[in-house]
Amino acid sequence: MKKGILTLIVIALIAVMAITACGGGGGNGGGGGEVGCFIATAAYGTSTASGLDTLRAFRDEVLLQNSLGSQLVGLYYEISPPLADFISGNEALRPLVRELLVDPVVWVVEATKNLWQY
Repeated sequence: MKKGILTLIVIALIAVMAITACGGGGGNGGGGGEVGCFIATAAYGTSTASGLDTLRAFRDEVLLQNSLGSQLVGLYYEISPPLADFISGNEALRPLVRELLVDPVVWVVEATKNLWQY
């Protein structure tokens, strides 16, 4: 039981880190923008969705402040644009990704803001 809970926590943390890594310009990111969260932008269909600012803040204030987080962001920059293009081009997939992946991650990041925001 404990091992299963720990596994779920690790998977959740990886999902949070991957979604919040956000891309930094380049590519269309499913919606473009100078600084985009490629997958989240594709899922929302716009680069101005309110949750994206929270994800960008987490990227800047947490992930980019350490080596492991910076490497994760770099990996995200490489692999997420094609995924975002696929998501943004699939009207049935966009709401699924938004509601089952991106929205829960945004909620967790916002709910824990007092722990990581400076």
